[in-house]
Amino acid sequence: MNIKDEYIDKTKDYISDLRKKIDKKAMLKDEIKILKYDIQTLKNEIKILKLRQKVNNGINFENELGIKSNAGVKGIDDLIITTEAQICCKEALIENKETKIENKGNEIERIKQDIRMFELYTRELNDIEKEIIKARYFNKSKNSFRDISKKVNYAKSYVARIHDSAIKELAYFIFGEDAIYL
Repeated sequence: MNIKDEYIDKTKDYISDLRKKIDKKAMLKDEIKILKYDIQTLKNEIKILKLRQKVNNGINFENELGIKSNAGVKGIDDLIITTEAQICCKEALIENKETKIENKGNEIERIKQDIRMFELYTRELNDIEKEIIKARYFNKSKNSFRDISKKVNYAKSYVARIHDSAIKELAYFIFGEDAIYL
């Protein structure tokens, strides 16, 4: 198959970007766990505020503390921010974090879709081609052909030829007829 050089490069970039997306997927899952923890913490703080609101029912500054004020009953929190306002702020934070979770979940689904598409593209490759592509692009650090050749027990030059052939096939599967010279 006679594939245009630009599409060979695009295919290599596509695979490298997919590796980054896989890493990002793991990071997004961790971020979602943190956001869920934050939401639970905020919900617990809201419960505490509501309990405190029921228990305290405010302090009568005039009678209990001897402080003259216009309103008869004020809580100490009223000097800073009302309990209701605190609850409202925390509920808004919860909504914001839930939206972030939803957005991150959507991004994870897009990444999963990209992975499924790549799996479809590689379905036509033979096992050794898949192994070489995986070793070259999907490890934490990009393996050299020498390292891969040791792993698969083929000569380095043969591994490079298999790699190049697999990349050309993938370029055709990914980009279609645009990738070939007619």
